[in-house]
Amino acid sequence: MAKSELFTDHGVLFRLFLRSCGVFPVKRSSADTNAVDRAGELISKGRVVGIFPQGKLVSDKTSFEPKAGASLLAAKAGVPLLPVFIDYGGKVRPFRIIKITVGHPLSAEGASLKDARVMNRQLKDQYEKIMNGSDTIEH
Repeated sequence: MAKSELFTDHGVLFRLFLRSCGVFPVKRSSADTNAVDRAGELISKGRVVGIFPQGKLVSDKTSFEPKAGASLLAAKAGVPLLPVFIDYGGKVRPFRIIKITVGHPLSAEGASLKDARVMNRQLKDQYEKIMNGSDTIEH
């Protein structure tokens, strides 16, 4: 999933590139049920869906505030949420080192919004540990 602006604001070639990678748009300004349904459909087929749980890129080490969407989708589908943290130093540039840290898989106890919120707290805790250097599961 990627914000719909990436499909409209960066030209035809970029849109074709995104689509060739299996990326589909999500309208962040509203509850985009089409994108959620598509993600759920892909998950039910055993596919992996990448979602930025905070709804945007965070270019500095500010507080990580995940929204409920990714956790709720994982909880309802009964699949674990695998946190992947990408640290690119604030600006994406060629030949810059990008650090990718894969966190511990998270599972919800059920499929409710309350269960998704618990998963979100766990996600936030992992992020803070990684940003503070106390969790070092790197790949």
